[in-house]
Amino acid sequence: MKTYQRKRKSSSMKGAGASQKRRKARSFENQDRISELPSEVIHQIFSSLTTKSAARTSVLSRRWHQAWTSSPFLHFDQREYATVPGFISSVDRAIELCGEPDTKLERFMLSWREGFDMSKAVPWLRYAMSHNVKQILLDVPPGKEGRKLPSFLFHGVAKVRFYSPSSLSVV
Repeated sequence: MKTYQRKRKSSSMKGAGASQKRRKARSFENQDRISELPSEVIHQIFSSLTTKSAARTSVLSRRWHQAWTSSPFLHFDQREYATVPGFISSVDRAIELCGEPDTKLERFMLSWREGFDMSKAVPWLRYAMSHNVKQILLDVPPGKEGRKLPSFLFHGVAKVRFYSPSSLSVV
């Protein structure tokens, strides 16, 4: 009988240990560890995402809810949208939400291959310039008679790079 009692006692201790481990695991699962990341790390993560994907990360944690709006990296890619009007309204809205005057931009990237309209892109480029952007990357089609770029793009920007440089000129 004593043997039985010892086994029972040791088995109940194992149960208590397992229960304690489960409680610790549950409390770890309930922690919002992502919110503890420094802003620099969050923005580095955003630098490798398009702005649309960065905005989608807002569901990951309370702190990330609006974190993408202060990212110094904006990347808009028309291929992520079903329609050109949907792309245009999404970029307009994102720039409206990112409109903090003291935000400095490291990089502004615009990939717009289908249905490109420079008159729609100029306000976005002006936004980037007004936020002291260091680098502008443009992936736009050359156009039938060349693509005329606004001259303000070349004042004060450290680097402007074009993915499709043929047939581009400055106005």
